[in-house]
Amino acid sequence: PVSLQPDRFEPNDIDDNPITPTQINSSRTETGLTIHDENDTDVFQFTLSTEGKSSDSVDIEFLHSVGDLDLLLAGPNGTSSSSLSATDRESISLAGLPAGRYLVEVVGFRGATGRYDIEFNLPEVIISDDFEPNNSLANATPIASDVTASLSIHSMSDVDFFEVALAEEGDSGDFVQITFSHRDADLDLLLFSGSSIDLEEL
Repeated sequence: PVSLQPDRFEPNDIDDNPITPTQINSSRTETGLTIHDENDTDVFQFTLSTEGKSSDSVDIEFLHSVGDLDLLLAGPNGTSSSSLSATDRESISLAGLPAGRYLVEVVGFRGATGRYDIEFNLPEVIISDDFEPNNSLANATPIASDVTASLSIHSMSDVDFFEVALAEEGDSGDFVQITFSHRDADLDLLLFSGSSIDLEEL
């Protein structure tokens, strides 16, 4: 095996007690990493806030002719996957995987060592907007005039309520609308009158 030095993320081995994985909080690429000896394993940790999409993955690139590296994934409820090819790239898709915490392990096959780059393509982390908390009719955000805002449905349990008081009968120039990417999420808009009556799904 090639003689290499530990990379900048060490110690992040599976045999550490406790395990100290490298935390990954968003999509990123880390280059020039190493499996530096036959006992080295590199462990990374990330959290999916929503179900994985087809564009989400973890990938490593390396020279297979120098050392055969493999990629392993472990997640909630026994979720596991691996990429064990004989090429210069290993890739694990996150499509359809449930939200939760995941561990990724890079390991040399039969004690192989080598340099590698790792790429994390993760769902965008959506944070709560400035109008939170407004998750109920009782906490609805009051709207007193025309307003346009960039907001978010930041979790599976999040709903946003707004309150508008009409001083007179509405006309054709009065409206409420939302714009979003349906590819990212299917959002709905509903109008209520009083405290609980659903008038219309717009």
